[in-house]
Amino acid sequence: MKSAKFLVCVGVAVFFTALTGPAFSKIFNPETFTLKNGLQVVVIPNHRVPVVTHSIYYRVGAIDEPPGKSGLAHFFEHLMFKGTKTLKPGQFSAIVARNGGRENAFTTHDYTGYYQTVAATIYDRPARQIPIYIAAAGPTATRLAGRIGDGFITTSGKAPELYQETLIPNLQVGLEKSGRHMDDLDKMIEMKVSFDTDHERALNDTRHWAALALSPEEKTGVEDPEEMEKLADALPVERAASRWIVSTDPEEHIEKIEPYLELGFNHLVFHAPGPDQVRFQRLYAKEVLPRLRKKFA
Repeated sequence: MKSAKFLVCVGVAVFFTALTGPAFSKIFNPETFTLKNGLQVVVIPNHRVPVVTHSIYYRVGAIDEPPGKSGLAHFFEHLMFKGTKTLKPGQFSAIVARNGGRENAFTTHDYTGYYQTVAATIYDRPARQIPIYIAAAGPTATRLAGRIGDGFITTSGKAPELYQETLIPNLQVGLEKSGRHMDDLDKMIEMKVSFDTDHERALNDTRHWAALALSPEEKTGVEDPEEMEKLADALPVERAASRWIVSTDPEEHIEKIEPYLELGFNHLVFHAPGPDQVRFQRLYAKEVLPRLRKKFA
């Protein structure tokens, strides 16, 4: 960012053209040139659809952050949206939106990118307002869900006190501020379940999501996904399974799901950890869900 040599600009231009043959279905070779200030420009014409995308990449990312100051690269990414010497905060975004475009940005390990796409997609306005669901695992976001959300989402497998003393009470606070009641909100919970006719298989399937069992202290500061994977693989299977309902008994699953229903959750989404999702869906649909519906429908 300190000089032009750290800057790479990639422009992707897609121009409106009548589709006259198969030749227009391929992406043409890019044109590349460098400006006097060192800015590298890449232009890729693609005549399949009438849109223009512009991207700019800075060769600066998380790797450039000094020790003990992680997050600066992402922070500076957001500052770039706050305006420039020639544009007020939000003015550039307003120009993009006014022309039917969209924009976003992202920060990686070694570069930061911004992009704008104009006339990329035009949607019809839906007949009904799209519902907004807010996911939360703490008091502040949960109150927000109750105050402005159409639905609330959280996950199972944590300490019962979190749901009883933090989530449900704060959801109620948010609902009261908006003049609504608990029955006015869809309350969704992702149920972590591992079910199979083979107990060892159900238990070992949880290894695929063992990282969920790592404590905050174990995960803090681990930015390399391979290192995170090693930490998760080192956990004993019993600990990997600690966030899951693991059993071959359908009645045991229903017994452990019941407390969440008693808390008021009315929308259950079942998440299985194993790679054979079709097998799980067939077994759960046959053995557990009919019993669950019979007892609580």
